[in-house]
Amino acid sequence: MQDRENKGIKISIFGIIINIILFVVKLMAGLFSNSTAIIGEAFNNLLDSVAFIISILGFKITKKPNNHYYPFGYGRVEYISGFVISILTILVGVELVKASYVKIFSDYTIIHSKSVLLVLGASIIAKLIIGLYSSKTAKQIESLTLKALAEDSFSDMMISCATLVSYLLSYYYNLKLDGYMGMIVALIIVYSGMKTMLEISKPLIGGRDDVKVNSRIRDLLLSGNHIVEVHDLQVHSYGKSRIYCSACAILDKDMKISETEVELDQLQKQLELEFGNIDMQIGFRYRSE
Repeated sequence: MQDRENKGIKISIFGIIINIILFVVKLMAGLFSNSTAIIGEAFNNLLDSVAFIISILGFKITKKPNNHYYPFGYGRVEYISGFVISILTILVGVELVKASYVKIFSDYTIIHSKSVLLVLGASIIAKLIIGLYSSKTAKQIESLTLKALAEDSFSDMMISCATLVSYLLSYYYNLKLDGYMGMIVALIIVYSGMKTMLEISKPLIGGRDDVKVNSRIRDLLLSGNHIVEVHDLQVHSYGKSRIYCSACAILDKDMKISETEVELDQLQKQLELEFGNIDMQIGFRYRSE
């Protein structure tokens, strides 16, 4: 558990540093070139740095041990932090939609510079690195928040590619596409935020149990010599590696509950090795003929 949070915090700090640097250089490039799309990207990078800060807070809170008020710990705080990140993403996207709409119907001139091209190129590489690093870590520690941040980084990379193409078309063919490109950037940001919100809201409000986890727990319960049937199996997640499981175990009439409890202790240890901290509450009854 400790290693999981440490990895999450490490990648979050890396994301904060890179996104703050991108915000500063893109804002300067956007103001210099009079590009709404680049300015929009800059504030999106600022939002990403805030998102990684929220991610750190989430990981730190989830490290707190359970207590009388929160007997299952603080694992779902990670889902809440991801939900807040998605809301901030949508709000920034909506504001950029407004600014791009005004830009489309305005008379403006894009100022061209090789330094702006360099900034956009560096941004593409930086976002690719953040995306790959976040995605790898998200898979290792099974974090929905980091998965969402990784997907956002890949989206940002594609946005920067599109902005770079728009800037080059403006340079070579004098096409005024900045307002339209800003609108595309904004809509992608809004879509990314809504997608993240829908994905994270499921475990946050108690969506359907993970089918694979349910199936694995059922198989382990039935793998012993005493339990012959399992009914009413329910698995509730309070964050990764914090699981509450309840079920009704059916015993053959010749079996003793005391012997079954010894077997269950062994099964719980095996479940903890696979899923982390798991609290298993099993009720027993004998199978009727």
